[in-house]
Amino acid sequence: MRKIEQQIARTPKLLRFLGAHALIGAGAGTVAGVALIATNTAGLYDLMAASNTMAIASFMLVSSFALTFAGASVGTAVMLLPRDRQDH
Repeated sequence: MRKIEQQIARTPKLLRFLGAHALIGAGAGTVAGVALIATNTAGLYDLMAASNTMAIASFMLVSSFALTFAGASVGTAVMLLPRDRQDH
């Protein structure tokens, strides 16, 4: 376990920052996608259940939400990074 902690500590700070925000966004997207299916929003669960490929459809929905939210989270984090003000 110590070796993994040392490798994480050697990872550049910006990559850790972006990775953490990507994981947070992907988690939020996964929760949102599962919530849409679980609450049967707009008959989504019924539509998937009537299909032969419910697993593929739910995976595609949840993964696309996770990727979109991860990208949005990383983008927001980058845009909100503090800048050094240099007056010219």
